[in-house]
Amino acid sequence: MKGINDRKPFLRKVMHNQLNIDRLYSNLLRNDDRVEPSLNEYSLYDHKLGIWSYNLIEETFLVSDQFKRICGIAINKPIKLSDFFAMVIPEDVDEFRAFLNSNNQLTYHNSLRIHHSKRITLIQISAKHICEGPHKGSVMGFILNKEDQLFNHQQFIHNGIAKTVPLHAFSDNTFWIYDIEEDKFQFLSEAIEDLLPYKVHYIYQNPELLLNHCSKKDYINFQQGVTVSKEHNIGSHNKQRWVRHIIIPYLEKEKLLRLYGVIVDITNERELKQQKYFLHYHDWLTKLPNQKKLNEKLNQLIIQQEKFNLFHIKLNRLAVINDSLGYQIGDAVLIKVTERINKVKHTIFNARLASNEFVLVSIGGHEDEIINKYAKQIIELISRPILIEGHHINMSSFIGVASYPKHGKTVIQLLDNAHYALNEAKKLGKNRFQVFYQSHNISSFKTYTLEQDLQQAIRKNEFMLFYQPKVNVKTGELDSMEALIRWQHSSWGVVSPAEFIPLAEENHLINDITDWVIAQVVYQLYLWKKDGLTLYPVSINIPPSRFLSPKIVEVIVQQLDSYHIPAKYIELEITERTLIKDVHAVRETIKKLKQIGVTIALDDFGTGYSSLKYLRTFQIDVLKIDQLFIRNIGQANQKDAAIISSIIHLAKSMEMKVVAEGVETAEQYQFLHEMNCGLIQGYLFSKPVPVNEINLIMNKGYFDIPNISEQQIPTQEQRSFFRCQLPQFLKGELTIIELNQRRVNLGVSNVLIENISIAGLKFLSTLNLPVQSDLKLAFQFTLLGKSFYFIGRIIWRTETLFDTIYYGVEFTQSEEQLKERLAVTLHKLTSQLYKDEIINMDSFITENPHDYLQNNN
Repeated sequence: MKGINDRKPFLRKVMHNQLNIDRLYSNLLRNDDRVEPSLNEYSLYDHKLGIWSYNLIEETFLVSDQFKRICGIAINKPIKLSDFFAMVIPEDVDEFRAFLNSNNQLTYHNSLRIHHSKRITLIQISAKHICEGPHKGSVMGFILNKEDQLFNHQQFIHNGIAKTVPLHAFSDNTFWIYDIEEDKFQFLSEAIEDLLPYKVHYIYQNPELLLNHCSKKDYINFQQGVTVSKEHNIGSHNKQRWVRHIIIPYLEKEKLLRLYGVIVDITNERELKQQKYFLHYHDWLTKLPNQKKLNEKLNQLIIQQEKFNLFHIKLNRLAVINDSLGYQIGDAVLIKVTERINKVKHTIFNARLASNEFVLVSIGGHEDEIINKYAKQIIELISRPILIEGHHINMSSFIGVASYPKHGKTVIQLLDNAHYALNEAKKLGKNRFQVFYQSHNISSFKTYTLEQDLQQAIRKNEFMLFYQPKVNVKTGELDSMEALIRWQHSSWGVVSPAEFIPLAEENHLINDITDWVIAQVVYQLYLWKKDGLTLYPVSINIPPSRFLSPKIVEVIVQQLDSYHIPAKYIELEITERTLIKDVHAVRETIKKLKQIGVTIALDDFGTGYSSLKYLRTFQIDVLKIDQLFIRNIGQANQKDAAIISSIIHLAKSMEMKVVAEGVETAEQYQFLHEMNCGLIQGYLFSKPVPVNEINLIMNKGYFDIPNISEQQIPTQEQRSFFRCQLPQFLKGELTIIELNQRRVNLGVSNVLIENISIAGLKFLSTLNLPVQSDLKLAFQFTLLGKSFYFIGRIIWRTETLFDTIYYGVEFTQSEEQLKERLAVTLHKLTSQLYKDEIINMDSFITENPHDYLQNNN
C-alpha cells in the first residue's frame, strides 16, 4: 500500500473515513441533554442507519425511527431491549447479550437475524461501550439492513464516502480499485485477508487471485459501462465462503479506465437462504420432506408415468404420549420412528405430512403380495419397543395405500384415496393397513378385509363347525360326517373355508385353526356321547403344513384322552399334495395315527398325482372322488364316467372305502348306485348344517332314497309381483354402498340378471355375498335403451355347480316414478316377446353366463 495516500483526493477521503470509526459515537455524545433527539438527527447521516443507545445502569433503551423501521416496529410504539432480544433468532442473540454484559469487550460488529412481519431479516449491528464522560455506563450503536447495503455501493463508488454510509458500516466488506491502464490495484482494503488466505501485499502482486472470476463476457460488459454482479464461492482459510462481487466500470470518453469493486461476504445470508429453502420444503424436527416437497415429487413421477405405491401412515396415541410424558419425549419418539421408516427397503421418498402422519413412496410393484409385504414391514418396524429416558414406549400405526395409476391420476386423487384407505384401516384396529379399493372389484375388498380380521377370529370366537353327512348309497343310512369350518364374519356373514383357508396359510395361521377344529370336533363328540346320541365318525381336513408339523399325533391323543373318545371316531382327510411333501415323514405319521385307531382318507382323489404307488405306500383307508368328476355325470361324458368306475373298482380291490363328493342330482345318485360306490356326500341329501340340524339327522339315522324322476324345484322365490323372465341374461353392474350401517365406496362388479320385477330381481354372480339386511347393494342396468338404478338387499341365495351363485334381491329404495318407468319397460318387453317381435339385445349376452362372469370380473 506504499504511496497510496498520495493518490487522488477521493481515495484519501475513503481512507480517512474508514479509519475514523469513532466519529459517529463522539458526535452522538456531544450534548448529554439531548441523546434521544440526536439519535434521529444522526440517522440523517445515512437514512438507512438505525441508531440506538442503552443505559446499563438505568436500563433504558432508546432507538431512532429508522431502527424501528428496520425491525418492523411502529414508529409511535415504545420498545425495550428485551423486545429487541425477542426478535433476534436465539442462536444469534447470546453473543450480543454477552457483549452488553462484558467489562473487557469495548466494540462489537456482527450480523444478526431478526423475525418480523412473518419473515427473517439479516441486519448488521455495530456497538461501543462508552467508558468516560457523562454517558459512561452506556452502550451506543447502530443497525443496518444488510440486504439493503448493496444499494449504496454504486453511490459510494461515484459520489464519495462522505455523502453516503460511513465505511465502518461496511467494516466486514472488501473494497478495491483496479487501474486498467497500469494493470494493477490502486487500492485494496485489508478486509480481503478475512476472505482469502493471502496477505494484501500478495494479492497486490497477484491480482488474478481476485479477478479470475471475471469472464470474457464480463469484460465486454465493462467496456460498455455495464455493472456486473455475481455470486461465487471462494476458499477462505480451509473453509468455503460465499461472496457477492459487484464490479462497476469507470469510463472516460468511452474508454475503460478503472474498475471499482465491492466484495460482500454473504455466507451467512446464503446459509440463511438455504435454511429458508430447507424449512420451506422440509419438516424441522425429522428433517424429512414436507407435503409441498411430496407434491412436487409425486407430480414428477406422474409426468414420467412411473408406477408407484403411496403408503399413508398415521401413528396411534402420539397425543397421549405428549400429554403424559411431555412434548420432548413425543418429539424423540417421532425422530426414532423416522429413523425406522427410513430403513424400509424399496422406498424412494419419505415425507412427514402432519404431527403424526408420514408418507412413503415405492416404485412399481402393484401386486397385492408386494404391497402387503411392504405394509407389514412398516408396521413391524414402527411397533418395535422404543426406549427413551427410561420410558418403554410401544407405538402402533395405521396405513392406507393407493397406487398410481390404478387409484388415481393426480396427486390430489392419490393423497385423498390413500387417506380414505387410512381411515378404513383405523376402523379395523391398530397395526392394520388397507389398500384403496374403489377401482378393485368387491371380491378384492372382501379378501383384504378377511385377511386383516383373520388373526382375531379365534380370539373373538367367530369360527364355527358345520357337518355334512356321508350316506350309504344302498340303504340311505347315515354312515359318518365331515366337519367343515365356517367363519361368522361381522360384515360378510358366513364365510366358507375356500375363501379364508388360503389366507390362513399365507399368514401362518393354518396350524392354529386346524388345532381349533380338532379340539372342537372331539368336544362335540363328547357332548353327543353325554346326550346319549349314537356316535358317528367325523372326518377333519388336515392341511400339509399341520400334518407334517411336530406333535400332530400328540395333539390328537391329548384331545381324545381329555374327553374319553375312542380314536375310531376320528378320520383325517389329507390331499395328494401332502403325500409328496416328505414321503418318509408322512408314512411315519400315518403309521402312528393308525396305531391309535385313527383312519386316513385321501381327499380329492384323481385331481393330483393319483399314483397307485402312494396308495400302497401309505395304507389309505378311504378314497374320496373329487366333485369335478361327479358334475359331468349324465352329460354324455363317457370319460369321467370311466374314471369314476375305475376309481371305485381300484378302491374295492385294495379294500378301501369310496366316497363320492358333490352329489347334487338324482341322476348322479343313480349312476353311483349302479357303480356300487359305497358312500355319497352332497346337497342331494344335505348341505353342511350347524350342530342343531345335524343332531336331528343323527336322531333319525337315515335319508329317503331319491327317485330319478323327481325334479328338484327351488322354493326360494315367493313373488308378490309379476316377474318378467328375460330372453337372455341381462348385463348389470353391482356395487356395495353400505356395510354394517357404514357407507362404503366400492368399485363395481359385473353381474347377470335373469329375471326382474318392480319389486326385485334375480341375478347370477361370482361374488360370495351374505344374506343379511345390513348389506345394501346398488344395481345399474340398461333395458330396451332405458337406464335404471335400484338399491336393494339380498333375501336368498343358491349355489350352482360352476362357482357361481344365484341371488334373490328385494328393492328397498326406489322412487315411484322409477318403478313406473320400469313397469312400462317390462310390459313393452313382454309384449314384444309375446308377438315375437325384434328386441333390442344390446344389453344382453349370448355367450355362456358362467364364462362371461369369469372373464369380466
